[in-house]
Amino acid sequence: MNSAFPRIMTLLRKERGISQKKAATDLHISQALLSHYEKGVRECGLDFVLKCAEYFGVTTDYLLGKDDSKYGIYKTYSSDDTESVYSIKTDKIDMRTILMCINLFAERFSTMD
Repeated sequence: MNSAFPRIMTLLRKERGISQKKAATDLHISQALLSHYEKGVRECGLDFVLKCAEYFGVTTDYLLGKDDSKYGIYKTYSSDDTESVYSIKTDKIDMRTILMCINLFAERFSTMD
């Protein structure tokens, strides 16, 4: 496992205001084990990475520090830098991704004259 996973997992938990005890209970592990994962003392398996990604609602690439986009949605610009273009990098589109796309679409068109 890489060193980004413990840092990002801890950050996500704290961003959401979830205690370590609650997260451990929700993820069906002990608080001590979660503490070891967050400190990088122990490495978890792939099943736990998948469970955490689902629990926090982020991609596994983000959780592992391989990608900057939490949700697999990227904002790029057209060749003349006047128009934002959004793309989705995922082979699985869930409800959260769909809602993010709808919100981005609504923001884009609410500012047009």
